[in-house]
Amino acid sequence: MCRLQDNNGKWMVLGIDRPGENGAQWANTAGYIWDLDIIEPTYGLDLCTDRLTVQPSRDTALYSGPGLSTPQIGKAWANEDVAALCKINDNNGWRLVLGVHLAGRNGVQWARTAGYLWDADIRDSTSYLADCGVQ
Repeated sequence: MCRLQDNNGKWMVLGIDRPGENGAQWANTAGYIWDLDIIEPTYGLDLCTDRLTVQPSRDTALYSGPGLSTPQIGKAWANEDVAALCKINDNNGWRLVLGVHLAGRNGVQWARTAGYLWDADIRDSTSYLADCGVQ
């Protein structure tokens, strides 16, 4: 999907595991992978922070996969910038957006925490986003 550097200057790639793992991991789970663990070159990927941003209308959870049953991995606070990457529907037809919460919170959450957030909790339109399943 995209890449960024950690606080030590090491490159990481935000990816989506499409099939998941039966009983062990949800389909479309998103997370960061060390660049060195990827066989293909990643230097052509966009930076995760160079995307259009959206703002949640209220504090909302970030989930590891597209659905309320997946683990909550962070939070996107109201009125703070989230880099919007793509959109996907859950198994009930509700739209979620894969985003990167840019700021983080001191002592609470790392900057650039990535996860899915409910489209209904986003103030801005997300109709322009590409589908997560086709990138």
